[in-house]
Amino acid sequence: MTTLDKHRDALTFVIVKATEGITYTDPKFHTNWDFVRKKGFVRGAYHFYIAADAPSAQLKNYTTAVGEPIQGDLWPIVDVEGRSLDSTQSKQEFQKNLLDFLHLLEEHAGVAPIVYTGLNFANEHLQETAFSNYPLWIAEYTSETQPEIPRVWSEAGYAFWQRSSNYSINGVENDFDIFNGDEEGLRRFLVP
Repeated sequence: MTTLDKHRDALTFVIVKATEGITYTDPKFHTNWDFVRKKGFVRGAYHFYIAADAPSAQLKNYTTAVGEPIQGDLWPIVDVEGRSLDSTQSKQEFQKNLLDFLHLLEEHAGVAPIVYTGLNFANEHLQETAFSNYPLWIAEYTSETQPEIPRVWSEAGYAFWQRSSNYSINGVENDFDIFNGDEEGLRRFLVP
């Protein structure tokens, strides 16, 4: 994923897929992770949450791939959406386990992970108020000037917005994500 600053058509930060569940590490992760740093962009790594896998084992998979938090990187990002679900888990069990994972990741990183999800998924599956303690990266593809916010985050609002699944910058197609603030505000989401 990439994002554009609200005020200029330039790359501000790059998000790289790191892991998924307990066994998958993106084969291009280390190459992409190092490349983004060498190019001088703010970088972030995300984990795709799989409900069928134990939270502690998912944490181990993510931290083994990404390592210790590095100053200047974005806080860890947890992608949770329809493919995350396990049909054998109740909604309550799903939410409890996801919150356990977020808490474990927060303890490891020393900062609150960012939750990436969609509006409908969040309203249906992320109903515990504790989720609002984690910054929201909302995926909502619209031409509106602001995204609709899931109920749990209605007071907290969003930090990042994936406005479109495709955007071209300098001939490269990627996601179109926006940070909800200025450069000083973005620094708040960087590992100290």
